[in-house]
Amino acid sequence: MHKQFNLTARINYAQHKTAALSDMNSAEIEQVVRADLDIFGLPFPPSESICFVKRLNSLEFSWTTHSGSASQLHSLPQLEHIALEEYDPTPQQAECRAESPPKGVPSRSLLRRYSHSPSPMPDMRNGEDTSGQLSVLASRESLPAIKNNTVSIVVQLTQEYWDTRRDIVNAAARGRLAEQNLWDLGADIDAELSYGASQLLLAEQMELIEEERVKLHMTEKILEDVLRECETPVVVPELLKLVQAWDEEE
Repeated sequence: MHKQFNLTARINYAQHKTAALSDMNSAEIEQVVRADLDIFGLPFPPSESICFVKRLNSLEFSWTTHSGSASQLHSLPQLEHIALEEYDPTPQQAECRAESPPKGVPSRSLLRRYSHSPSPMPDMRNGEDTSGQLSVLASRESLPAIKNNTVSIVVQLTQEYWDTRRDIVNAAARGRLAEQNLWDLGADIDAELSYGASQLLLAEQMELIEEERVKLHMTEKILEDVLRECETPVVVPELLKLVQAWDEEE
């Protein structure tokens, strides 16, 4: 018989963003959560499970697994920028479940930057406990600690890449929220034009990201070649041999 698991996720937000959006109501909080989860293709949790932990600048919410959801759970680690890790309940989480969600809400900023290599999900099918918890954690791959101009360029491009991704997601979320508020107020807006403009802006930003990604990839290849030549010189010795052979012929 399929065992049920209570899966709890936490989204951490930047502190300044949390303060800036602290006056949202519960309905707007749900929109924020839905927008963030849509980025990663995750299902929306029950509204009553959403809880804001102000001192942690984070939102917590949970799903309860059901029959047939195993394939969905095992697909979560395959998401490109997300990592799942099992953890024990903390006092803050217990307090969060005991309190009713306050009116304050977290930041509308992007989830913390994630590694391209998510850690494997624990096998819950063989567990003896009937409940488990998963936390969405952030991580980034560190660059080699080598002091040279190439590494500086890689670091700069990497930072610019992530900053651009964050700006795109933040802008898209603000646009969706503003559009929803306009609809709620009964404003007459052209949904098709609004959608087209946002899609055009998004396409431009995605094109910029792709260009930066190509530059980053080229820089990484150059760095790999330099490191390889430093560890096992091949090109320089061959050039010296050619010069010596040319001198002998002269």
